[in-house]
Amino acid sequence: MKTVRLSLLLVSATIITACSQSEDPYGDTCKQIAAALTGAKTVAWENPDRVVDDGELRIDLFSPQTTANCFFKPTDKDYDDYDHIQGEFEPSPYKMLINGTEVPANELLKAAVMAMSSESKKAALKTMQEAKEKAKTAVEKSREAAAAAEEKIREVMDK
Repeated sequence: MKTVRLSLLLVSATIITACSQSEDPYGDTCKQIAAALTGAKTVAWENPDRVVDDGELRIDLFSPQTTANCFFKPTDKDYDDYDHIQGEFEPSPYKMLINGTEVPANELLKAAVMAMSSESKKAALKTMQEAKEKAKTAVEKSREAAAAAEEKIREVMDK
């Protein structure tokens, strides 16, 4: 069980840090894992509810077809209620419910890996596109600089 939990932490930490650009990385992680668990590539989740209860964070997702609840433990054991509204939580849900049924830990781990794989691919494709655009811009600037240098050389030679 400790190995599964550690694996979940590592996978979700990667998802959160590498792929999440929104202001709610926990909600994003929950959405990505829920999509992997349900096989629904494009679920139209409503805005997730964020609830802190007994120190743990619960993300509640709703769509016309599915509900998902992700439970995150706090990283800081010395907290007060205000801290936890804005606080830090483990990057991976330790428990998840889909349509009210708890997801077994091994399935949760597999879904987290699938979500990471999908998000990593998207991030890699985006990075490749950005690199291609920067290379194209650099080539254009190099051509302009070469043309300007050639013009200057001609001016000097003509004098």
